[in-house]
Amino acid sequence: TLRQMLTAHVLYSPSFQALVVYLVVVRVSLAFIEQMGLLVGPRVLLNIGLGKYHKPRYEQRLFLFLDMASSTSHAESLGDYRFSRVIQDSFSLLADTVIRNDAEIYRYMGDAVLIHWPLKEGIQHDRCMNIYYEFCNELQWQRKYFEEQYGFVPKFKAAAHCGQVVAAVVGVHKQEISFFSDVLNTLARLQDQCNPLGQRMLLSGDLAHRLEQQGSNYQLQDLGLIPLKGKQHLIEVYAVSPKSTTSRFNR
Repeated sequence: TLRQMLTAHVLYSPSFQALVVYLVVVRVSLAFIEQMGLLVGPRVLLNIGLGKYHKPRYEQRLFLFLDMASSTSHAESLGDYRFSRVIQDSFSLLADTVIRNDAEIYRYMGDAVLIHWPLKEGIQHDRCMNIYYEFCNELQWQRKYFEEQYGFVPKFKAAAHCGQVVAAVVGVHKQEISFFSDVLNTLARLQDQCNPLGQRMLLSGDLAHRLEQQGSNYQLQDLGLIPLKGKQHLIEVYAVSPKSTTSRFNR
């Protein structure tokens, strides 16, 4: 019939076949870009593509470090495979609160994760503290699941610090934006003090003062000057706890 002839003519025409190939290439390209965005983060991918950090540049950043408590004993009791599933399940609950608080994941490090913001954005609306307490709430809401699957509910410790860093793209075949600064070393040492000081979350004095200036919905307790491993000078440290009026999703 005429309709069949026209259909065959269209399907086998070079123009139609070129269109199909073009659409397939576009779809595959978009899927690749989407996957790359998931692997490195959409903002990181955009900045690398724009060449923003090919020359090192100074920035003011706020970092939040989350680390699972008692991870060694949990790994020994569960084994590597089941422990990796705990990490997957835990950090999957972190994703939404990271987005809600306009943060970016800098790096996953086993049972720990490093989150960051430009400094001005990070101190707004208590974002650096919201993430931690919202994440803890998410874990508690999934208590039944974690207890049935693993026999415990994961708990995390946290520390936050801010300051000047140098940001630069590193690598050739695999590129990422890295931050170079003593800020990160101080942050790791600060987080190590959670157990000795009996606290769930600690802030550096530099960050705590900035948060107090804008008014915070969290209780910040001055713990005084604390020695940190490998640091010559004492560091002012603050403990964090929610006020009774703090909203779990105050952003």
